[in-house]
This record gives sequence, structure tokens and C-alpha cells, in this order.
Amino acid sequence: MNLIKNNENVKNVTILGDQTHLEGHFQSDGTVMIQGEYHGSIDSQIVIITRHGHLKAFIRSKNLEIWGTLDGFARSEKVICRNTSQIKGIIMSNGIAIEPGTTFGGGLTFPQTGDSDEK
Repeated sequence: MNLIKNNENVKNVTILGDQTHLEGHFQSDGTVMIQGEYHGSIDSQIVIITRHGHLKAFIRSKNLEIWGTLDGFARSEKVICRNTSQIKGIIMSNGIAIEPGTTFGGGLTFPQTGDSDEK
């Protein structure tokens, strides 16, 4: 499942290109695709970290798909860790799929029922 292909209602897509390094806070009601390097926080409906993308950030999203590196904290309703992903942080999610090949050096936590405040 690729989040961007399966989401028929994709309206706003923001792409951080592969040669880009950015720091700060980013907020969006759409999709954020990270191909470069981002440090800070992201609050968005869908976050996709591509194969060469590197996030050192706090993420809050409805859906998170990781092909690259996540070094930080993610709170998402649904998470997909692809076989090329490297997780160096903590993921809090109601549902997570981890493909074989994922490098996982972090932690997983599952919120109790009623304890979720994702978008």
C-alpha cells in the first residue's frame, strides 16, 4: 500500500526535495513528502519519508509511511515501515506494519483506547 497512490482525495502535496535541508515547524492539512533532510516538527494528515529522506523530528499525523530514516518521535494513527526504513526513535500508533528488512533501533508504544488524539 502506497499512501499517496491509494488516497484518492489528495489535494495538497508538499515535497521537500532531495537536495533540501530544512529546520522548523511545518503544518499542513495535506500530504508532506520528505526526500531531503528535515529537523523540527511536522503536523500533517499524511507524512511520507522517501528512501533518501531523513527526519530528525516530532511528527503528528494520521498516516505515516517510512522508506528512509526517522530519528525522533512519531504519533500517527497508522504507520508503515518499508523494508528500506531505519527507525531510530519512538513510534506511537494504533496500527503499525513493519516489513522485513526494516532496521529498528527505537521503540513502539500503543495508546490505550480513548487515549489517541491524532488528526
